[in-house]
Amino acid sequence: MRRVALGGVAGGLPGVLIVFVPLLLHGAGLITSDQSQVGFIGIPVAFTGAFIGGLGGAAGTPLAGRVALGLILGLGGGIAGGVGLTLVLRSAGVSVPGLWLFLAFPAMIAGGVIAAWSGPRAGTAPPREPAEVV
Repeated sequence: MRRVALGGVAGGLPGVLIVFVPLLLHGAGLITSDQSQVGFIGIPVAFTGAFIGGLGGAAGTPLAGRVALGLILGLGGGIAGGVGLTLVLRSAGVSVPGLWLFLAFPAMIAGGVIAAWSGPRAGTAPPREPAEVV
């Protein structure tokens, strides 16, 4: 489980930095709005990196397929939850741009970790079949 979380974070971190560093520089007035647009390339890099990193963390275990499904479902749940939360906040008069996208990344990693956690644990034996009586 820990390897899946660390792999997802390590894989997605470069993309997150590509997104947020230009935004911070633009907010500080160091670059123009046109120059800050380069940060949008970080969005697919973050999600692709988190997916590959999470699968890399599950490599060598029987959980890789389960973790892949958990990562995808976590991404979908994070986007849906973020869009719902954005709509609720907008109805209250609060605008948080990009909230749906921000929530999707940790939800994706959480989905992979939950999938790894729900799988078979190391050191647990599969159920035994009853012995045949001759």
